[in-house]
Amino acid sequence: MIRFGQIVPGSVKRGYIKGTEIENGARYIDILNCDPVLPLRTSLGRFEVRLFADNNRTPCFHCKLIGHSSYQCKDRPKIMNERRCYNCAAIGHLANACPNEAYCSYCNINGHSRRDCESFKQDQENQGYSKHGPEIIEGRQETKLDAHSDTHSVCDNDTFSESGKNDTTDTLNVLIGASNCTRLGETDENLLNASKSGANFENFTQILDIAVQKTDSFKVDKVAICLGTNDISKHKDDSDQINLLVTKAVAQVKSAYPESHVGLCSIIPRKGNSAQINRLNQSATNVNKFIRKLCAREDNVDYVDLEKLFYKNGTIIRSMFDKADNSGVHINTEGAQNINRKLDDFFHSPKPCVQELHTPMDPKRKRSDGTTTPTSADRMSKRSNTEPKKA
Repeated sequence: MIRFGQIVPGSVKRGYIKGTEIENGARYIDILNCDPVLPLRTSLGRFEVRLFADNNRTPCFHCKLIGHSSYQCKDRPKIMNERRCYNCAAIGHLANACPNEAYCSYCNINGHSRRDCESFKQDQENQGYSKHGPEIIEGRQETKLDAHSDTHSVCDNDTFSESGKNDTTDTLNVLIGASNCTRLGETDENLLNASKSGANFENFTQILDIAVQKTDSFKVDKVAICLGTNDISKHKDDSDQINLLVTKAVAQVKSAYPESHVGLCSIIPRKGNSAQINRLNQSATNVNKFIRKLCAREDNVDYVDLEKLFYKNGTIIRSMFDKADNSGVHINTEGAQNINRKLDDFFHSPKPCVQELHTPMDPKRKRSDGTTTPTSADRMSKRSNTEPKKA
C-alpha cells in the first residue's frame, strides 16, 4: 500500500460487522499524500483485495469515473439492464429470474449451462495438468475402456448366482464425503460417490438415506466416511461434540449396511498460518486422535489416515491445495489424486478374517478334566516329595 502514499504508523484497524463485535475481512488504513485516483483492485501479499476510499478516490464500478459511489451512479439502472444472464446468455435479466432454456456460452449448445459443460470441465482439467494434460486424459480414457471391456468378458474367476447373473457386478463401494470428495471424480465404476458439498456429521442421516436408496439393489462391500471439515468450522474448539457425532455416524452406517466394512477417514488440515487456522487444525488433530481410538475399538471399522498425506516434516504441503481458495480448505488435482490412491487402498484391500484364537496348552500344566479333585492325602504326598531331604 505504500505505493499509493505515506501510511500513518499504527493506523491499521480491523473491520467489524455492524452492531456486533465479530470481525470481517475489512481493513482500514490512513494514508497521507495519497494518489488522486486509486485502482478498484490491488494485491496485498498473495491475496487480491478490493479498495474503497472514503473521499471517492476509487472509480465507480459501473461508469469507471470518480467523485461518486457505485450505488449513486446515474448509469447504474442502464448498466443493470444490460447485464447478461448466466443461464441463457441473454441480456436484460438475471439467472435467478431466467425464463429461457439453459445455453452454454463455452460450446454454444442449448440444454446446459457453462458450469455443467463437459468440454469446459475437461479443458479446465487439462490446464491443471499443464502440458501433459492431453496425454494423461487419453491414458485415463484407454484405461476406462479396457476396464469396461473386462467387465463384459467372462473370466474363470467370475462367480455366478443361481439365476446365472454375475455377482461381482452387484457389489458396490460407497463414499460419503463433502466438497473435497466431489472433486475426486469417477475413480471406479463400482464406487458410488454419495458426497455432497457442505455435508457434515450433523446432516449425516440425510446423506446416508440417499446412499441407501441408490444402493437398494446392490450388495455394499465397503463404506468410506470422509467428513469433519465443516464440523470443525462450526464447532471449532468443541471437539467432544464432533466426537459424539462421529460415533453416531459409524453406528448408523453399521445399522444400514450390517455386512459392510467401514472406513473412517481422518480430517485433513487447512492451508494457512493464521492463528484461527492453527486453532482449527489443532481441533482437527484432536478429533483424529479420537477417530483412531474409535476404529481400534469398533469391529469392522478401519482408520484411513488422510491427514498425514498433507504433511511433510510437520509442515502442511501447500501445493496440494487450491490456490484460488482463500479459505484453505479445498484441495487441487494433486491432492485429489493422493486421496484417491489412499481410498483405493482401502476399497481394494481384502477384508480381515476374524479367527478364533486358541491358547496353546503348556504340557507342564495340564488342565484337570473337572471330574476328580485331589484329596488332602494326595496333596500332602506331593508336598513331601518336593521337600528337600535332611542329611
